[in-house]
Amino acid sequence: MYFKKDLFIVLLLLCASPLLALFFVLWHVFLQEKEYLYILAFIMGLLAFLFPPVSDLSRHAFIYEDAKNMSWEGFNELFFAKRWDTAIFYIEYFMAKINIPFEYLRMLLVFISYSLYFKIYVYIVRILDVRDRMQGFLIFSIFFLSITFFGITIGLRYNFAIALINYSVYMVLVRGKKIGYLFAILACFVHYALSIWIFVILVIDRTYIVISKKMLLILILMGGAFSFTLLELVWVYFPSIKESSETYITGSYAPGGDMEMSRSFKHKIYVCLVSFLPYFCGLFVFQKSSKTKISLYNKVVLIAIFLTYSIPVLHGRYKSLIIFPTVIFFFLEYFKSNTYRKYVFVFLYLAFIYQSAQIYTNIPHIIHGKMKYIITPLPVILDNTYENKSYILQNLKSDGSSYK
Repeated sequence: MYFKKDLFIVLLLLCASPLLALFFVLWHVFLQEKEYLYILAFIMGLLAFLFPPVSDLSRHAFIYEDAKNMSWEGFNELFFAKRWDTAIFYIEYFMAKINIPFEYLRMLLVFISYSLYFKIYVYIVRILDVRDRMQGFLIFSIFFLSITFFGITIGLRYNFAIALINYSVYMVLVRGKKIGYLFAILACFVHYALSIWIFVILVIDRTYIVISKKMLLILILMGGAFSFTLLELVWVYFPSIKESSETYITGSYAPGGDMEMSRSFKHKIYVCLVSFLPYFCGLFVFQKSSKTKISLYNKVVLIAIFLTYSIPVLHGRYKSLIIFPTVIFFFLEYFKSNTYRKYVFVFLYLAFIYQSAQIYTNIPHIIHGKMKYIITPLPVILDNTYENKSYILQNLKSDGSSYK
C-alpha cells in the first residue's frame, strides 16, 4: 500500500510538473523500484516532444507536412520504390493523415528507446544480485549517460534503430531469446545501415567462433588496409548503396566537402569529446575478452569500425554501435572483480563527457525551443506543438542545423 501511495503521488506530480516529478522519480530509481524507470522514460519522451525541429528532424518535419497533401500512391512511389528502410516515413505519413502532431513521433521513439535500455539495466541488476543501492545507481548512471537522447530525438531513424539492435543483441546473445530477432528485423526497416547486423547476430548465435587477440589485431589491420577495396566491391554489386552513400564519400559530407568544411570549431570539439567513450570501448574490447557470444559480437563491431573508415559517416555511426554491448559485457563479465573496480569509474567519467558534449552542442536548440515548458503541467506541454514549416523557415538556416 505504501508503494502504491508513493507511485500515485509521483503520477500526480508528473501531471502537475514533470520536472518536479523527476527528482522523486530518480530517488525511487535509486531505491531500485523499476516501475519508475518507465516514468523516467516518459519524461525523456516529453523533453523530445518539446525539442525544436532542427537538422535531420527538420527534414522529417517537412516530410510530415508534405504527406498531409499526398496520396498513398504518390508517397509510396517517392519512398518505397527507392529504399526499404521506410518504417519511420510511413509512420509519419499515417500520423499526418489522421492529424496526430509530429511531436508525438519523437516522443514515442525516445520513450521506446529508453524503455528498452532500462529493461537491459533491470536484467543486469537482477542477474548480478546487486543489493547495494549505490552500486545499482552507479550502473544505472552509466546506462543513462550512454544513451544519446539528442541522437534519437534529432535523427529519429538511426539511433532508434541502434536501440533496437542493442536490444536484439541482449535478447539473443545474452539471454538466448529468439524473439530478439524481431527487433533486429525491425531495425533493418528503420535504417538500412544496420541491415547487416541481423546476419551478424544470426551467425554468432548459431555458430561457435573464437577470435583470439592476435587474430583480432590481424583482422583490424586488414580491415583498415582493405577498407577502400571493400567499398568498391560493394558499389559494384550493390549500386543502390553507391547512390545513397556517394554524398558521404565524395560529396558535401565527405572530408573537405562543403558541409564538412562549414563545420565550426565547436562542432569539431564535440566530435572529439563524443569519440572518447566509443574509442575506450573499442580498446576495452581489444584488451578484455571471453568465450561469450556478446564478447564475439563486440569484436565483430570493432572490426567493422575499421572496415568502414573509408566512409566517414558510416564509420562514425558504427562507433556508436559498440558502446552498449561493451557496457553490457563489462558488467556481466567483470562485476565484483578487480577489473570492475579499475574501470567502472572510467566508464562513468567518459559516459558523463559523452552526454555533456551532446548537451553543450545543443544548447542553442534548448534555448530557442520549448524545453523550458517541462516545468509546466502535462496538458500545457502536450499543447505546445510547433508550426513546423513556419518555425523552420523563420528560425533556421538552409541546412536546418543552425539559427539565423
